[in-house]
Amino acid sequence: MNALQPILAIDVVLKVPEPLYSLCCSFSSKYTDARISLGDHMQPHVSLYMMAAAKNDLEKIKKILASIFTGDAGITLPVLGFTQKNLNSNKPVLHYELLPTAELQILQKQIVTALSPFYQNQLNSSSFVRNNDTEIITDSTLEWVKNFNTASTGQNFQPHITIGYGELPAELLNRQNEAEITFTELNVYQLGNHCTCRKKL
Repeated sequence: MNALQPILAIDVVLKVPEPLYSLCCSFSSKYTDARISLGDHMQPHVSLYMMAAAKNDLEKIKKILASIFTGDAGITLPVLGFTQKNLNSNKPVLHYELLPTAELQILQKQIVTALSPFYQNQLNSSSFVRNNDTEIITDSTLEWVKNFNTASTGQNFQPHITIGYGELPAELLNRQNEAEITFTELNVYQLGNHCTCRKKL
């Protein structure tokens, strides 16, 4: 493998369906700061697996994923609701949390196993989508991608949609949520800062 080929930070994600998609974008705009602003340029998503991969391997990766998840039956996840997570940042993070199911954990394991031959150790700011050449990718973003396999798979996997940086308002705390959400589409994105989904691959 050519060591000089571009290495991309990628995210294998479940596409968020409507009306939840629009709801997440609206709440991101209303309750969180500009670091994460969900919309067409920062897609709401449920991350299944983040990794660094060679650009030349992307077509192989997408074909493998298409064989693992066709989307015909979809995958249905119970909803926990809006929560606030206090991560290693100067602000709490708003999540729309889902509950992992045996089916979802099996799907994630299949993805991790199938993509392991394409895993790359090299990862730097140029692996991400940036707003400009001077934008600095945060250390927490780099570490999240590097550590995803050990920190966010298997029993450590907590499926969620990141809404943005901000505190949980009473409106969301008391909101009546849907009992479950069905996802029918799997996508691959190049990541941006704060592990946002910036470019569909």
